[in-house]
Amino acid sequence: MKRVVIILLGLAVVLFGEPSVYSGQYTTDNTRSGVSSAEIVSLRQKIADMQEEIEGLKSMVESLSRRMNKMGSSSASAGSTPSLSDLEALKKRVDTLEKSISASSSAKQKTSASKKPPSIDDYLKKAPSSKLFSRGVMLVKEKKYLDAQKRFEILLSRSYKPASSNFYMGEINYGRGKYTEAIKYYQISAEKNENAAYMDRLLLHTAISLEKTGNEKQAKGFFQAIVDGYPDSASAREAKKHLH
Repeated sequence: MKRVVIILLGLAVVLFGEPSVYSGQYTTDNTRSGVSSAEIVSLRQKIADMQEEIEGLKSMVESLSRRMNKMGSSSASAGSTPSLSDLEALKKRVDTLEKSISASSSAKQKTSASKKPPSIDDYLKKAPSSKLFSRGVMLVKEKKYLDAQKRFEILLSRSYKPASSNFYMGEINYGRGKYTEAIKYYQISAEKNENAAYMDRLLLHTAISLEKTGNEKQAKGFFQAIVDGYPDSASAREAKKHLH
């Protein structure tokens, strides 16, 4: 029976082409900004210092303006009256500092933006394989196929439980109606472990996938193999319906 299973699965591969070896091309660039927290603190301190200086200069400008208005140019002596050039110089200094603060604030915002929080994909890539596997199986049962697929793609890239991971990738594609892809994953799974507890379900879903893709003759071979090899299973009862 075991040899028949592998032969039948081999026939499916002839139909649809050799399955490509899973290469795990699901990596993303996790390069982070090299800006340190010390540089951010330095920028904040620089802005605070400039803001303090601006406040002091503004006070001086206001004081000089009040004095000039109060004294008047006609009643003030040349030595005691602040000059207009002094006042203009202070105003220019304030403008310069305010522009510097604006530039520093923009730099700080860019620095903060460059340090993005980790995404769900980053988290999954660092998660233990056992946790990814158990959660992935649960997601397949809940028919949350895309979430499950992310986990099993990572597991396959790690070569973690290759027979089971390929089986569940087959189940994901089967559940999404991608029957040709499902057959390829089922075939790899069967080659990895022909004695798996889920083998009757793997064969049943392979047979249905073949039927769905118009390969009825080969599908019947699978259905018959299930009836012969697993006569008392629910899969065999389902297979018999397709043989009549």
